[in-house]
Amino acid sequence: ERQVQLQRLQQGTPYAYIYRNFYPQLRYAAAHTEIWYAPLLTIPRPDSVAFAAQGGQGAISYAREENDKAVPTISANAEWIGNIVDNGGQISFSVEPNAIAQSRQATITLNHYDNLSTICVEQQAAEPVVEFVDRVPVAVDAIGGRTAVSFVTNLGEAVAPVVSCDAEWIGDINVTPKRISFTVQSNKITEPRMAVMKVECAGKVFDLPINQQAAVDKNSTE
Repeated sequence: ERQVQLQRLQQGTPYAYIYRNFYPQLRYAAAHTEIWYAPLLTIPRPDSVAFAAQGGQGAISYAREENDKAVPTISANAEWIGNIVDNGGQISFSVEPNAIAQSRQATITLNHYDNLSTICVEQQAAEPVVEFVDRVPVAVDAIGGRTAVSFVTNLGEAVAPVVSCDAEWIGDINVTPKRISFTVQSNKITEPRMAVMKVECAGKVFDLPINQQAAVDKNSTE
């Protein structure tokens, strides 16, 4: 039979032979082939939801096509989003409080027949906080010298506040995310003096008072 087919190909054009022998079968197969399309999932709301720094409960609604019984797979890419529950057309979730003085974002993803739908979750920053570990006001001897103050803040480990001081006798200020160091000049007068360093954290200013002792009155000791 194979030899016969080869002879037929040699006697006529290949296209004519293919048309006569295979085209009817191809047409039949095409007519009886059902093309399947994945049902669509729609989210009838904005593509982002916003939360205050305190966090709270959230919900996202979605709609499936009629007769679509498939349940989407839901995931979040941040640990501060949890308790995700699909209630059949509505997803509930919780957002933990944001203790950092920086806003943050994450996404919730719905996977439906390998079609991905994402919703952005935005959360506001917490109020900035600076707590001085060392005793405040900072007491400095009349002789002055290099002084350091440790602190904790909710700016994040890699972010340092901005520190300034108007007093001319305080300078060489160095700031790290956990420590402020500065130089205090010696006090030449017989009265104590005070200055206030300004510690700015995410737009909020905290006062760091510096008290320096008076110089010793040599005449009073004679």
